[in-house]
Amino acid sequence: MSTVHLSGDDSRWTLTLKQPKVNVLGEQLIADLTTAVEQIEANPKPLVVIESAHKDFVLGADIDAFLGWFADDAAVLKARLVGTQKLFDRFGALPSVVVARVNGFALGGGFELALAADYRVVSSSARVGLPEVTLGLCPSWGGTVRTSRLLGAKAASAFILAGRPIAAAPALECGLVDAIADTDEAFEAFVAQGLSPTRMTDLGPVSRPEPVPTVDPVAGQMAQASISRLMAKVQLLELTAAQDIEADAFVALAHSEEAHALIRRYLNDQATKRAARQAAKGGVPATRVAVLGAGIMGAGIAWQSAVSGLDVVVKDIDQKALDTAQAEMNRLGAGQIKKQRMSDAEVAVVQQRVSYTLDESAMAGCDLVIEAVTERKDIKSAVLAAAESAVADTAVVTSNTSTLAITGLAASLKRPAQFGGLHFFNPVPVMPLVEVIVGEATSAETTASLVATATALGKRAVVVQDCAGFLVNRVLFPYLNAFDTLLALGQPVELIDQVMSDFGWPMGPGFLSDVIGIDTCVHASDVMAEAFPDRMTPPPLSSLRVLNERGQLGQKTGSGFYAYAAADNGRLERGAAVDLGLVLPAQAPMESADLIGIMMAPMVEELARCVAEGVVESAAVADAACLMGLGFPAYRGGPLYWAHCHGFWDGREDDLAKAAKGFY
Repeated sequence: MSTVHLSGDDSRWTLTLKQPKVNVLGEQLIADLTTAVEQIEANPKPLVVIESAHKDFVLGADIDAFLGWFADDAAVLKARLVGTQKLFDRFGALPSVVVARVNGFALGGGFELALAADYRVVSSSARVGLPEVTLGLCPSWGGTVRTSRLLGAKAASAFILAGRPIAAAPALECGLVDAIADTDEAFEAFVAQGLSPTRMTDLGPVSRPEPVPTVDPVAGQMAQASISRLMAKVQLLELTAAQDIEADAFVALAHSEEAHALIRRYLNDQATKRAARQAAKGGVPATRVAVLGAGIMGAGIAWQSAVSGLDVVVKDIDQKALDTAQAEMNRLGAGQIKKQRMSDAEVAVVQQRVSYTLDESAMAGCDLVIEAVTERKDIKSAVLAAAESAVADTAVVTSNTSTLAITGLAASLKRPAQFGGLHFFNPVPVMPLVEVIVGEATSAETTASLVATATALGKRAVVVQDCAGFLVNRVLFPYLNAFDTLLALGQPVELIDQVMSDFGWPMGPGFLSDVIGIDTCVHASDVMAEAFPDRMTPPPLSSLRVLNERGQLGQKTGSGFYAYAAADNGRLERGAAVDLGLVLPAQAPMESADLIGIMMAPMVEELARCVAEGVVESAAVADAACLMGLGFPAYRGGPLYWAHCHGFWDGREDDLAKAAKGFY
């Protein structure tokens, strides 16, 4: 069955792209498009229109096939790219006026196909972009050349390096598209104007080259550096020569470790989305939520719920805490206005959805409760039991606990089947992940509704079977224990932080501990050590515990592993590392590779154990959760993928190795 339907009359040919679900530029679509172009070349007509039968135009190349393609040697891969370049060139050079009618998303190779046309007419809801940089790649089918001719090299470079699709109106304003038309009548009015071919393919080097900002080729920026160099060159060359170096750049990136890791990251992300869709089947999203606890987490959850259209009741036992939560909500709203993401009126509507109360009876109409109080089992159990009594028998009750087992908390409830974990990450409006924790008694209906609710809140839900620390914190604390052990061996905190920051983490483990709060780290570490004493007991000399005993709790006290002081803009600035005053063994600084290995090995082992135990669905979902919840560097793919690529499991055939290697 052809994926390109060719129809026509005396005045035009229409190519309708129609793959079974969505249009992607895989081998079948490219072959069928080639056949259609040959037919048009044999029988040309004044107008050629290319359009999609789906809600989106073309979503880019077939990323699922990329890793297979990239296994080919350079010559074979380049020949594949050049073949498609020539097809697009033939399409653009047809003896007709060629118009791409774009609806929905036109991304990557899909937008490069549209760029080969003489004109691009888009719907008002269209989004166009070249996001290859997010996969560690560059455009390879003429995108760098044609955008530089339309926008100039500097603006085209910024567009490609951003990697984000842009909406119809700004695309029209900058010149990437030629018209916006939402109806057949508007489209026909455009093509009836007596259009002449623009013949982008005939353009040679530009007469006035533009300077393109350079990007340093450092880890995580290899594609950006390659693109900046490429954009400076393609403006100086005619199309064929420009596309030749474009293909060479793509081949070099396609064989890089970063591109493979970023593609794996993308595939893992898609697997996580599919798992969430499956888990949410039959689930009913909440419409009115009670948030128990008016701290920073509670306020963040309340904001996210309200901005997603839910009515919210924030409940606390302290009016001062409620006032602080309301001030935090106002701060979040002001931030959205300042960034021009929301208008004053939109923020006002969100704020009106939220009420603040000391009265438990105000929760009566809520169909979901999210407890976010102090991380103590006795307090949480009491608060959860009171909340369960205050809401309808059909309501779902959840805890935002970060470490305490859901099954244990369910012991105080009358309806444990309607209880589960809904673990958000701080700051809630920014962090994409929500762990949906399934206790021993949590029903399938409750789980489905929680996944559906998390999705409705704009979050990425990962279903996790109940255990101490769940998934993300369970693998974080072996990492922090390794950090504590290295400190006890005399390794400087500044060195460890620098090495792990260079590895790609958003911050090193010392700075991270200060941001979380030393007391919070110690409390959570104790919970994890009690649950897993064989492998999560901290070292006998624990710097985290020394700081905790001294009251040096990190940023909130102005001193932890580092000293902190307020800058002129009000933000805390990190100063020098604090002298812990401990008698430590004299040891030379370790090599970076050794430090990385010691820090990462416990995390990798624990993550593989979570997969082997069925705590999480797969290695793909486990890796994706670490990117979303811990900030593991995307250009390394995920802890398990990184370990696989660096021979961590070589020679091992134990259950953990099998669980980790089974996917990759």
